[in-house]
Amino acid sequence: MSPHIEQQNQIICFAGRKGSGKTFLKRQILQNARRLFEFDTQGEDRWIPDTFEELDDAIMYLLETHTWPDFMGRFISDSDEDDGATNELCEISKVVYSQGNMLFAVEEIPSLGMGAGFAPGPIKKLARRARHRNVDFVYTCQRISEVWIGLRQSTDIFVMFDQSEPADIKAISERCGAAIAEKVSKLRNHDHIIFDVNKKMEISEVVLLQTSAPMSAAGR
Repeated sequence: MSPHIEQQNQIICFAGRKGSGKTFLKRQILQNARRLFEFDTQGEDRWIPDTFEELDDAIMYLLETHTWPDFMGRFISDSDEDDGATNELCEISKVVYSQGNMLFAVEEIPSLGMGAGFAPGPIKKLARRARHRNVDFVYTCQRISEVWIGLRQSTDIFVMFDQSEPADIKAISERCGAAIAEKVSKLRNHDHIIFDVNKKMEISEVVLLQTSAPMSAAGR
């Protein structure tokens, strides 16, 4: 690969409760990524071929990826403590940032030592500066209001399933506008809206920068 790193990236949020169809749709999109690493808190993405349960092995894998045109790997934390999983995420996030040129996905990010008012330093760095390393950042959550506000403010595309709690509707309204927030609040199960913050409009597909071809996200 060329050592040149273009200063561009996308941050994409998939928001929806369990059983909403969020994981299915995310998988359909991420399967097109050329260079992907996921912090898989749920252990559900068995379609990713290179799987690691030891942190050192995952880091070694990431350190080697700069020579590979394509890869798909994931780390599954076996930590019994929330702090342990958060520390693992921080260590992997540091390596992802230093390596650059990949799509980094994190499952259920609010469960990893974060809240609306706080996020660990490496996640803050990815949210604010990932474009300098050409890192696309995809994260999932059940409730948008539980995501660190700095990450919400940096998110370019929201893929939203039903969100009905007042705090979530307020968070959506602040980022996407009142009309979109109202529309999300009325979604039926498995329906979703994709909103591009930069274009200020609904879109029908998510096109990843780290991908081999566009992937339609227009329904299950």
